[in-house]
Amino acid sequence: MNWNLSAAAPHLDAFVQAISEVRVVGTVETENSYQKSSSAKSTTSGEISLSKEPSAKIGAADEAGSSETANLKTAQKGVESTWIDFNYLNQKVRALSDFVRPKRIWILIDEWSTIPPDLQPFLADLLRRTFFTSQNISVKIAAIEHRSVVKLDRQDTSYIGFELGADIHPAINLDDYLVFDNNEGRATEFFRHLISNHCANIAKTLDVDLGVSSGIIGKAFTQQNVFTEFVRASEGVPRDAMHILALAAQKANETAITMPTLRAAALVFFQQDKYSAIQSNPANRDLLDWIRDEVIGKRRTRAFLLPVNVKDDTIDRLFDRRALHIKSRSMSSPHRAGERFIVYKLDYGTYADLVNTNKSKTGMLLADVDDVYVDFDVPDDDGRSYRRAVLDLEAFHASRR
Repeated sequence: MNWNLSAAAPHLDAFVQAISEVRVVGTVETENSYQKSSSAKSTTSGEISLSKEPSAKIGAADEAGSSETANLKTAQKGVESTWIDFNYLNQKVRALSDFVRPKRIWILIDEWSTIPPDLQPFLADLLRRTFFTSQNISVKIAAIEHRSVVKLDRQDTSYIGFELGADIHPAINLDDYLVFDNNEGRATEFFRHLISNHCANIAKTLDVDLGVSSGIIGKAFTQQNVFTEFVRASEGVPRDAMHILALAAQKANETAITMPTLRAAALVFFQQDKYSAIQSNPANRDLLDWIRDEVIGKRRTRAFLLPVNVKDDTIDRLFDRRALHIKSRSMSSPHRAGERFIVYKLDYGTYADLVNTNKSKTGMLLADVDDVYVDFDVPDDDGRSYRRAVLDLEAFHASRR
């Protein structure tokens, strides 16, 4: 579709003007001043001349003047703030959406959780009032669930922001969508395309022939199970996948990636990227080490249960650091009937790090760890083992008192 930019520009300018109006909020001071001045001057002169022809001159002069000055001064003191008239802004948004019709406008907002929590409901309210009323405008927001505040209830049953389910629908949880244990086929296929597309694009830039894109995985990994293990190690996070793959490629050099090389890369990535950041906060480090020893060391599983009504800031921070992943948001435990639990899973690299420090009691260490070559088996998440592994955070906090 060929856009007429000269016709679109007025709509865009009006939209920008509507969201960028600035007003000064404060006091207004008015100062009036008045000044009047007058002057008067009178002079008289005379002259007599004695000669053959006597003469006399007499003169008089009067001078008077006056002036008036009036000043009016207005001073406005306050703070400049952005002012949005929702009715006016909505009109401009509708005009813009009508201009692009039948095409659709997509508004993509990332890192919503970085907005201060106190401001999130007000921004959500602006989006609802401005964009949600237009049929050909779609708003997509990427946010961390426990870091997002999208609604502020009022005492009169009204609210500021938007209501999940009524105003906006939670479309997909990426943490659940790409987790290997939730859907092995979908996760494997996603990362297969991710690697193939990246390699094909780089090869095109470098003018290198890699052959059929579907064969790139076969050239990069020695066996299919190595690639499957790579998908498990990524824990459904594309960013982590690219870091692990880069480290594995450096270790493999010019050969295909083997299982020991892949696991060593996952270990190095965890130690350098995740655990180093976790160590900066002693509370994060202590809780992760305690969970790792309790869950992996004693219960011989990578997953554990936490009651849905238990809120812990340190658990949330470990989740943000991707040291913990959510496997299921609702599960029961056989010996605690009537309760619902969130199933958390320790990161693949956490288990690798436990093996590296010889804390594992599973006897799965198959080779000496030298940060270059490492071979071990990361256990699968067996529901029969973790459904009884209910984490007691009170015991942890009590041990630290």
